[in-house]
Amino acid sequence: MTKLTTETTLKLAIKCANGLKAGTKNKILVTDLLTAAIEAHLCGVGMVDTVGVSGEEFTVAVWETVEGHKESVAVLRALINRISKKLRKARGDKNPLALTVKDGKLVDVVPRNSKGGSEGGDGEGATDVETVKDNNNAALQSTLQQLDRMLKAEKDEKNIEALRTAIAVLAASL
Repeated sequence: MTKLTTETTLKLAIKCANGLKAGTKNKILVTDLLTAAIEAHLCGVGMVDTVGVSGEEFTVAVWETVEGHKESVAVLRALINRISKKLRKARGDKNPLALTVKDGKLVDVVPRNSKGGSEGGDGEGATDVETVKDNNNAALQSTLQQLDRMLKAEKDEKNIEALRTAIAVLAASL
């Protein structure tokens, strides 16, 4: 392995810094263009420019171009999510859904705690307060039972005391 000289190291540092500046400039440009495209899509205007490219077409084209490059897809997904939620929130939506690209279309992200519309459900999510409380209570009951079994099997006094404390804390939250 060759040892890097001071001059080579400095040239490498300058090259890295220039790449970072170019990457930052590109990300800002992409963010601005995606914001305009998503805003056009959400407003129903559709068109981003006078050529006739719709906001959805632009966003999908960017997506399809980076598809296959795992890191870029992750960055783009986060960018589209963040921009779409920010724009929807600015338009008055209290709980804005993010957008993503799926099957060549710009669609709402289905929250993890709701049923997907294509799954045959009614599209209503399992998000009501009572359902969440029931699920949390069931999980707490299961955890308490597991801790109780561990307590019965434990021989070490310090561990027994720690388990009793954990059970008391969990039981108090029911």
